Amino acid sequence: MQSGQLRGVISTSALEMGIDIGGLDVCILVGYPGTIIATWQRAGRVGRKERESAIFLIAQPDALDQYYMHYPKDFFRRGAEAGVVDEANPHLLKSHLVCAAQEMPLRNDDQVYPIEKYHLVIKALIESGDLLEAAGGKVWFSSRKYPQREVNIRSAGQTYSIVEKGKRRLIGHVNGLQALTECHPGAVYLHGGQSYVVKDLDLGARDAWVHKAGVAYYTVACTDKNTEILKVLAGRKNGYYQVSLGRLKVTERVVGFEKRSTAGREKISDHTLDLPPVVYETVGLWIQPTASAMRGLANRKHHSMGSLHAIEHAGLALLPLFALCDRNDLGGISFTHHPQVGGAAVFLYDGHPGGVGLAARAYEVLDKLLDKVLALVEGCSCEDGCPSCIHSPKCGHGNVPLDKQGCIRLLQHLTGKKELSYDGTGVMAHDVQNFSKDLSLLQKGPGERDAMEASEGLKGNVKGNEMSISYTSRLSQIEGRDIVVFDLETQLSAQEVGGWHNAHLMRMSLGVIYERRTGMYKTYFEDKVTDLVQRLSEAELVVGFNQKRFDYTVLTAYTGHGFDDLSSLDILEEIYKRLGFRLGLGALGLATLGVPKTADGLAALRWWKEGKMEEIEKYCRMDVELTARLFNHVLEHGYLLYENKNRGTVRLPMELSLETVLS
Repeated sequence: MQSGQLRGVISTSALEMGIDIGGLDVCILVGYPGTIIATWQRAGRVGRKERESAIFLIAQPDALDQYYMHYPKDFFRRGAEAGVVDEANPHLLKSHLVCAAQEMPLRNDDQVYPIEKYHLVIKALIESGDLLEAAGGKVWFSSRKYPQREVNIRSAGQTYSIVEKGKRRLIGHVNGLQALTECHPGAVYLHGGQSYVVKDLDLGARDAWVHKAGVAYYTVACTDKNTEILKVLAGRKNGYYQVSLGRLKVTERVVGFEKRSTAGREKISDHTLDLPPVVYETVGLWIQPTASAMRGLANRKHHSMGSLHAIEHAGLALLPLFALCDRNDLGGISFTHHPQVGGAAVFLYDGHPGGVGLAARAYEVLDKLLDKVLALVEGCSCEDGCPSCIHSPKCGHGNVPLDKQGCIRLLQHLTGKKELSYDGTGVMAHDVQNFSKDLSLLQKGPGERDAMEASEGLKGNVKGNEMSISYTSRLSQIEGRDIVVFDLETQLSAQEVGGWHNAHLMRMSLGVIYERRTGMYKTYFEDKVTDLVQRLSEAELVVGFNQKRFDYTVLTAYTGHGFDDLSSLDILEEIYKRLGFRLGLGALGLATLGVPKTADGLAALRWWKEGKMEEIEKYCRMDVELTARLFNHVLEHGYLLYENKNRGTVRLPMELSLETVLS
């Protein structure tokens, strides 16, 4: 090349930090390199020694590429991305302290490292044998001569080896989660321009055995994820959303994979897998749109999960505008109802154990990030979504469901550009005049509504929420029967009593009963628990939501009464019989009636500790009200509604005959 004999070179990113080879005049970048820094580093291979040069960037169908195609001036105005790192990450800190101690012993009076912060980590490293303490104490050495050789600078966590079967040739390494998503049995792994098919994944030895195969397909892992909030670190809210930053426990399981044609990307087949979950703690943020906005979204016939899912994808794709990373360093998951936040939420989190600071950076710049995401999705010319806006190449659900228009509409609300809300009753504010009589019904208890509807013969439906306000003769047939709807709250959490199997130790703070016959609510505090049990025993039918497995168990601590002989209808039990899994009361209420839960059990426990009995009573009564309305909906319509991740809002048939209900 230096002599001019070789006119050009095609390379991977190896030239990004390569030697000064000189003489190159043109750089063609196929796809945006992912960061401003990498772009200028690669472009800097040409035009040396003040020679004229040209640099071309050919965009790929990726959201980040397409953002700069639509906003090229932003590229030239933008400086280098923030390099963020959480130096307190224990998974990284342990390795780095050992390496530092090899170069120069750590001392209690160290002028560089804040040793006082690291005493617990140092103690753990001494116990594990990674550090040695001087005889006089307060000085620590590495126990190994070259600890750096054991630190993987490409990933965190356990490392798996990829080995070619037969030849026993080492091809490469992947980290723990990558091993399950990219090296599961049947996966196609690309290396050195060759396709390898994974024959076996040895989890014990951490080896993936592969063989070379010229296949015309690639594979995409299908995953199931869940996240648990461990601790809230920060939070803020405005009139459009609330955002929190905190420590999360992420559970991710690879449940299967798809084979897709290399040429056209069409799906060839689906395959299931039985692999253990990957569980790790990290740092993430979660965005909570207002409940009113989510009801407004549903009323406009947008797919709630599809809209949230699209925001998650586009947010992950554009975060590299603000931090030195790519989407593979991040993870995300969306919920129409997350049990800990009590409503819809979009989670974005660091894809590395312990967190490395990316989510914290996203929390800082969230308003700017949402503006960029809206500009990208609105500016994309596709109809329903594509890789240039809301599709993700690493989506574990095959980019289903996604709702581009719902994403745009919700983003317009989150950024304060266009209001999206309902009034407090669940009906759109501008439609109130069309439902004035209906609203007067919605403000009453179930018994009062039933009586008004029976006397006036009302018919109708609040569209978009499937909130029925008409009742057939089936309901009138059970009028006058002693049917009660019941729920209770506890004083202690499952964690505080050692697990859900000890629910009998959780103690009742209060219980609420709604009598369909009289339309009255009755509250029973702990000192009246005997009266509560007596009232349940007298009823012809006790309707509840998980009362057989939970509420009755809590009450067994107070009485020798056997609850098995009560005539009970447990709506959650009926759902489990039909689906094989359970749904939350709030999710059912939102999908079926357009009415979410007002709080959650964690809030009720907090109120108990704060002595706010009136808040607990209000919350419990609202849950009883919601359960009663779902019961009425089943009797009239024979079904409930719920959000299916892949199919949107679907019906759950629950045909209950009156004989079954009152048997």
